[in-house]
Amino acid sequence: PGWWPHHAAALPLTPQPWQFVPAMAVLSGHHRRLLLADEIGLGKTIAAGVLLHEVHARDLEAATLVVVPAGLVRQWLDQLR
Repeated sequence: PGWWPHHAAALPLTPQPWQFVPAMAVLSGHHRRLLLADEIGLGKTIAAGVLLHEVHARDLEAATLVVVPAGLVRQWLDQLR
């Protein structure tokens, strides 16, 4: 189906099932914006990476804004690369 993040298979990691949910929510067409907020260590960076990878694989012209606390900017930059 169109809402399934099929490009995620190319990622050099194995996401947990719940880390696909944000991508599926956006790809379903029902949500254009998404806030990822949960307990520390549940994989928000991976969930965001799956979503970003899928959106940008489908639309090379896509633009993304990621807002994180200042102390986590370097971590997010490193992990999303």
